[in-house]
Amino acid sequence: MRARNLWISSVHFCFLIALFTLSALSFFIARHPDVRLSFLAWMKTESVWFYLGWVSLAVSLFLLTVLASLHGHRFYRVQMHRNLLEVDPALIQKYIDAFWKEYTPETTIESDVLIRGKNRIEIVAYLNSPKEDPFYSNLALIENRLGDLLLKRLGYQGEFIFTVIHA
Repeated sequence: MRARNLWISSVHFCFLIALFTLSALSFFIARHPDVRLSFLAWMKTESVWFYLGWVSLAVSLFLLTVLASLHGHRFYRVQMHRNLLEVDPALIQKYIDAFWKEYTPETTIESDVLIRGKNRIEIVAYLNSPKEDPFYSNLALIENRLGDLLLKRLGYQGEFIFTVIHA
């Protein structure tokens, strides 16, 4: 997981914990009138706290579901004769990292491998080099070599998406 995704996930997690705490506090205050009166003198009805608890619980469950879907593990599926194989994107990432080390040993290129839709592979490369770098003029060659690598290592013959992001 990249650092920015980890940061977003941790902020998401902290917000989720705050919502769960708010819902638990709301349920507690709704059932204990003496605490409710001492906590907030202007809050006189239990239904406000009770509904606030349900709303915050619903929002936190929704966010928990979204968080779980962010970290869902996707696999590339390979049909070999009658057997179905699942390839972890981390394995594809290792092949791509080795390719970058071989292609540009003097430059470190960060990349991500994503599985999109129905077994479509997306390779995202993050470049810090200037736009005049010869790397940009060889994008078609790099894309062909990546296609050959995917075919040779995984038997992947479908189209793939190669995205270059200039950082």
